[in-house]
Amino acid sequence: MLAREGGGDFAVKKRGTLIFSSATSAFRGGSGTAQFACGKHALRALSQSIAKEYGKQGIHAVHVRLDCVLDTPGYQKKMPEMYAAHKMGCTDDIAETYFALGQQSPLGWSNEVDIRPFQEGWSC
Repeated sequence: MLAREGGGDFAVKKRGTLIFSSATSAFRGGSGTAQFACGKHALRALSQSIAKEYGKQGIHAVHVRLDCVLDTPGYQKKMPEMYAAHKMGCTDDIAETYFALGQQSPLGWSNEVDIRPFQEGWSC
């Protein structure tokens, strides 16, 4: 990305976007989740470090906390009640959010985003 000239219709040239998909465990651990939480804590720290080190060079780094089960076909079959109650994250809608993050102007970057379905109980 650093080798790219950068572009976009922005006041400042943007060279690219790195999106790190994460989970609530990046913010707090839980019983039986030590190994997972350590990895997600590290992923969040990596995202923040990249944002601070490379942001001034036009590289956007954003940590996305997916606070939900995704509505993949496997989970739709496995948890039909949850899917019917709109308690799963819609992969199409989440993809739209990811796309929008990639389109953000360097003068208004998001560095952390939480995504959850409206029915989610806000586990934090």
